Amino acid sequence: MSNFIGNVLKLVSGSVASQILGILLVPIVTRIYSSDDIGVFQIFVAVSGVLVIFSTFSYQFAIMLPKTEEDSANVAFLCSILVTIISLLIAVAVIIFPADIEYVLEYIFHTPGSSKYLIYLPAIVFFNGLFFVQNYWLSRRLRFGVIAGSKVLNTLSTKVFQLVIPIWNISPLGLIAGYTLGYGFADLFMLKGVKEDLKVFRKVSVKKIKEMAIQYKNFPLFSSWSTLANSISPQVPTFLLAYYYNTSVVGYYSIANQVVNMPMGL
Repeated sequence: MSNFIGNVLKLVSGSVASQILGILLVPIVTRIYSSDDIGVFQIFVAVSGVLVIFSTFSYQFAIMLPKTEEDSANVAFLCSILVTIISLLIAVAVIIFPADIEYVLEYIFHTPGSSKYLIYLPAIVFFNGLFFVQNYWLSRRLRFGVIAGSKVLNTLSTKVFQLVIPIWNISPLGLIAGYTLGYGFADLFMLKGVKEDLKVFRKVSVKKIKEMAIQYKNFPLFSSWSTLANSISPQVPTFLLAYYYNTSVVGYYSIANQVVNMPMGL
């Protein structure tokens, strides 16, 4: 029971600390960036959030299930491979068809000039996807202190970069780049905890990865659709407001929504 309480406190402390940091720094961020900047950023977060669901095909939920650590490591490696492949495909699309993608974004979301920020989209999907994978692996290994620390570092580094980058250029770039780097630093922090299991990951094989993919195929076949629906539903107001109005309205909605949900987050 004492271990259980200790693990719960570690997770709660990390979540509370990250929430408090977010609450303290939100007023500063909203003073620096315009509602248009925040609106463009919110659209990118919404789009990347949907793409992240596809990046793992919901296999991350299977990391906790295998009886042996070796099988679980193969599932985690499978997730990492899928995240990498999807991120590379998005990067190829962004590099080859920037004008077409910008046309679609401008037509649907009214975000002219968004092509210069598209290069961050595959990076966001990659770092965010790895964050989910490492989170489940570390949860299985009961390293909740590392998870808590990564949440705090994610929030802190995101806000710091979002506050520092405007020194050179006040634009959605600061929000998007800060968000991307925040997940990148959190991934590096979690990677230190994952490194302790290198002996287990050395046993990963292509044959075993295929076996795990087949054994847990119900996750991409069934769970991914419900997860996708749950991911899209909170973003529907963002998409509709962008379509019918403009990024400024999306920005005001994003700020209001974030403030209203802070008590619930705590």
